[in-house]
Amino acid sequence: MKRKYELNNFEPYQFADIRDHLEAMALRGWRLERMERYFLVYRRGEPKPVRYALVFHPEMGYLEPAPTPEGEVYRDYCRQAGWEPVTFWSTVPQIEVYCNEEPHPIPLQTDRSIQWRVMGDWLERRYVPRLQTGAAACSLMFLLSAIFCALFLIAPEDWAFRILTLCLIALLIYLTAVPLIQLASANRWLSQVRRAEEGLGEGPDGRLSPLLRWTRKVSVVLSALVLLYYVWYTAAQGGGIPSLVRSVGQTAVLLLVWWGMGRAEDWLRRHGRSQAANWAGYGFVVVLAFFILQLRNSIF
Repeated sequence: MKRKYELNNFEPYQFADIRDHLEAMALRGWRLERMERYFLVYRRGEPKPVRYALVFHPEMGYLEPAPTPEGEVYRDYCRQAGWEPVTFWSTVPQIEVYCNEEPHPIPLQTDRSIQWRVMGDWLERRYVPRLQTGAAACSLMFLLSAIFCALFLIAPEDWAFRILTLCLIALLIYLTAVPLIQLASANRWLSQVRRAEEGLGEGPDGRLSPLLRWTRKVSVVLSALVLLYYVWYTAAQGGGIPSLVRSVGQTAVLLLVWWGMGRAEDWLRRHGRSQAANWAGYGFVVVLAFFILQLRNSIF
């Protein structure tokens, strides 16, 4: 097997966790090839120590071709110090991964104050505004969905359906809070970065906070319970195996389309000529994705 796919469940502020994980994978013979929205993709290589580092580019737009002219200059400096660019993060394109095979490489960031300033600029200009928009939209969507599901508790007399609806409501209410927790964590991270930039404290450690680690575990447990109960209900009460197969097929198409949109973003950044052209191309991808999702009801 020449390539290995691993679920990408990292957040951008886990720069230390990501670095340590990539270095551990290199010791096992897996070298990072690219960071997708949902997967870390590795290629097979010689097991040996490799140092990794994450670099932030606050000047880079979301669909701007990578690297930017400023980024290309920075790459040349890094190559002179022995650091080779590996990939940009598909979901967070302002983050670029570098690697160095020297046993004791020159640190990629030697001035900590500049490092914190660049990271703070990226947070203020790119990450926090995006989180604010996402938190507002997702929280509103999940909350309205929970209210809509609550209406179904009035009509049916089927106890199994009511239990399924209650589980969905609990999951949706919980998912309403998750983006807000992420936004609060990002703002705390920004505050730590600015204090470190001014020399008033330590910067963020780049590790996943206990609160977010707990929310992830709860998300997995709740999602698994709802999924298992839904599978049982669909197979036993809601139409049997054909209905279950239909639901699985529709979900698979949805996930495939979502994955394809992420791959399209990455391709446009690598091969696009300008940010405007990339946005136009991505608009076509969105229309195509919507068309495919409309067809899935006919297919399944």
